[in-house]
Amino acid sequence: MILGLKHAIENVNPTLVAILVILLGASNIIVSILILPTRDLVLGVLTQNIIQFLVFSQLVVGWIMTLIGYGLYRKDRFAWQATLILLLVSIILNGLQVNLFGMGFSIIIFVLVYSGGKKYMEHLPFFLDIKYVALTWTILFIILYGTVGSLFYGSEFTPPIDNYIKAFYYTITIITTVGFGDIVPASDMARLFTTSLVLVGVAIFLSSTVIIAQSLINQLEYLSTITRKKGKTRKNKVLPKKAKKV
Repeated sequence: MILGLKHAIENVNPTLVAILVILLGASNIIVSILILPTRDLVLGVLTQNIIQFLVFSQLVVGWIMTLIGYGLYRKDRFAWQATLILLLVSIILNGLQVNLFGMGFSIIIFVLVYSGGKKYMEHLPFFLDIKYVALTWTILFIILYGTVGSLFYGSEFTPPIDNYIKAFYYTITIITTVGFGDIVPASDMARLFTTSLVLVGVAIFLSSTVIIAQSLINQLEYLSTITRKKGKTRKNKVLPKKAKKV
């Protein structure tokens, strides 16, 4: 029976494993957001900074999992190794936050990923389409990071950020470099958080703009080339054939 169970685990479809990893990543993100209203009640023996670090770490780990699931789907060896590390971190983070569901889910997926290691032997590059998927998700993540972080340090801003709308508004004004100045950090921790949001957010925002613009330029050049070729073909068809000499 044990050998049969081991054989069944080792032969789990990699696509199913990839989906489970992505779902776990999404679960970690959702839990890290939902825990915000009760962060003072969770593990009260720990300092507030440690609790904030745990929740932020869970948010980042969940985000990376949702991206690396694509590598598992492609049976990439590096993705397999990275997923094992992320799953161990997920087990620890969920355990420290007494999230039994998340910890159990992480353990089950860890067993599935580890047992099927022989399947992940490819070294495949990301295709062009995944670049845009990753870009979109990265933009969404930095918005999520800024919104959640603004709520974490909400009382350390002037005026305080006490709801998601204010947090979202502050994040957008920072990463787009608008900065109206109606909400300002009033403590060192809030300033450090804002600095990280500026460095990461602005870099991602500008990079995404360049990538999208370059893609549009390439597409326009391709269409222009196709149009010129069609024009030459039509011109050659219209020109009369030269009469043969008698």
